[in-house]
Amino acid sequence: MNVLFPQADSVYVGEGPIYFDAIVDGVTVNCVLTEHALAAAAGIDQVMSRREAFAFGQPAIKEVVARRARHAALGPIVITRAELDYRGGHDGGAQRTATGVRCSVPR
Repeated sequence: MNVLFPQADSVYVGEGPIYFDAIVDGVTVNCVLTEHALAAAAGIDQVMSRREAFAFGQPAIKEVVARRARHAALGPIVITRAELDYRGGHDGGAQRTATGVRCSVPR
């Protein structure tokens, strides 16, 4: 499954959830990333801008979008922290979690 994201600097990262469109196998899919999911996707222990966190977390976010797009009906894909906490990693399928990661994402 081919998932393309917009450039991080073109995504509106105001307050609240981040809304963006992904292109999944040539089809535009509306996506919503919650604030807690953004922190989990970035998965690092430092203060960074929301835009930087989105850019840094794109590999993890893409995993969720690809998995959800296979089963998504019409409507947006809402990405929550729970989906990022329990996603399979790139390390042979072992489970990786972001639980306990402190990532301050200023608005």
